[in-house]
Amino acid sequence: MSRLSSLLVLIALVASGPARAEETEVDRIVAHQRALPVRDLSRDAASRRLLARHPVFVSLTTSPRRIEHVPHVLDALDLTHVTKVFVVLPERFGRTGERYRIPPALARHPKVEIIRIERDLGPISKMLPAIERARRIDRRSIVISVDDDAAYPRGMVPEIIYHMARSRRTVVGGAVPSASMFGVDLARWRRSFPHDREARLAEGSGAVGYRAGEVNTRLLRRLHGLSSSTRASDDLVINYVLARSGIERRAIKTEYFNRKMIRFLPYGFEADALHRGAGFAGLPTGVADFNNVKYVTALEEIDGAMSGRRRRAATRFIRWTGRGRAALRTPAIRRAAQRWRVPTRFARRRR
Repeated sequence: MSRLSSLLVLIALVASGPARAEETEVDRIVAHQRALPVRDLSRDAASRRLLARHPVFVSLTTSPRRIEHVPHVLDALDLTHVTKVFVVLPERFGRTGERYRIPPALARHPKVEIIRIERDLGPISKMLPAIERARRIDRRSIVISVDDDAAYPRGMVPEIIYHMARSRRTVVGGAVPSASMFGVDLARWRRSFPHDREARLAEGSGAVGYRAGEVNTRLLRRLHGLSSSTRASDDLVINYVLARSGIERRAIKTEYFNRKMIRFLPYGFEADALHRGAGFAGLPTGVADFNNVKYVTALEEIDGAMSGRRRRAATRFIRWTGRGRAALRTPAIRRAAQRWRVPTRFARRRR
């Protein structure tokens, strides 16, 4: 081998060193997660009933840079009870305009179904298109959203199924802290949702289990698209919509799955991570966790949008009740109301 060839080989090895080290670290983390215990759902009657009646889906999205790592995320999970894994990909990545190249390992995965969407919705893509798809199949189906930079314990999926089988109008996940952790004013939150005293946010990074038919996807699309703040604050927007629908958010804390058992993969700490402000306009410097900045801004914008919505709803209600009063003043409808003992306090009294 000539000196030039030896030099080129040496340069290639040095250049590939960090990538190989990262891949080795990812493999080590995934192997550790795969060895963790899993709850046996065949011994649980409630879980067996749920699985016999409704499908379970896993959903996620990713970027062109991270898509090669998605098979690693899936390898850590027990997908025995999962019907499909929805991987949601836009035609082009919103931040850079790049196209996606689907790696063979992902394309060949027996449970993966690629959902292509025309426009990149941002981080909310990991659950919104999948929930809309799952709802068309079965409104009671379970959708478990995961992040593309987290290695979850092997028992995460069965554990979410186990807890969803025991709950109503509830989403469950591994990380459900108080909104105050992200700088959200709890007094302001509770003015909007007096019934939601705990004000908890189910974090997408902790994996979240939803019932497809309980998520108001129409409102979710509307609020998520208000600004760059709401677009980058998917967890806040999702939990705002859930709270408005009266959906409880509850954390799982068992030996099979809890917040401390989640391991984040090395590429999740790079500059394109959302918690470092990726995708947000007007990024300030020197901010370690950008959630504390964008959530406050996003909540103000959502409250402003919803205040206008409430005013319009009140106007429609006043108009509707006005028509109701006019209708009850007509003799025929007044007599029918009296016959069926319907309150007629709006009816004009006979003189």
